[in-house]
Amino acid sequence: MPQFPAGLLDAPPAFGPSPAPGKRQPVVPRGAVVPHGPVDAAVVRAWARGNGYDVPVRGRIPLEVLDAWRRATTG
Repeated sequence: MPQFPAGLLDAPPAFGPSPAPGKRQPVVPRGAVVPHGPVDAAVVRAWARGNGYDVPVRGRIPLEVLDAWRRATTG
């Protein structure tokens, strides 16, 4: 029995790069609105504070605030 079958290296590899170690895909809750592009957190925080929302200075912006901002700023 041969160790490697004939034609083993004839085809190109059928795999792609894996994600960088430690990088995970973000978890999106069901029913959440996923933005189609980057969101300027400073703009969202300023809008939220001006509209009575309590938002942290750093870190994640609560999903309810992001949803409210999207509803208020999209036509």
